[in-house]
Amino acid sequence: MELLGELDKRLAVDGRHAGDMGDGNVALTDERIRQDTAAMLCALVAGMSLDNFVVRARRRWVEAWAQPEAWRCPTIDQLGEVAEQLSGLPSAVRDDDEEKRRTVV
Repeated sequence: MELLGELDKRLAVDGRHAGDMGDGNVALTDERIRQDTAAMLCALVAGMSLDNFVVRARRRWVEAWAQPEAWRCPTIDQLGEVAEQLSGLPSAVRDDDEEKRRTVV
């Protein structure tokens, strides 16, 4: 969440906006990093099953932040709130790299 906020600040200083990004560029730029990070976080939230009783308590947050539009232009305050409300909730999305790091001895 902090990464998105910092990238949004940098883009704003440069007169750019996260919502203005195109999808054709594959270069590693602030815009691309921001777009990929937002997509990953959106997928993580979308993978939170409302059938899970732990997730169900945050249903309103999950439903709102599982939508790509929610990640287009969030404020720093919104990112802090979503981090507070959704961090640590179980998701069907798994980080393969994290799993590999845990199994390497």
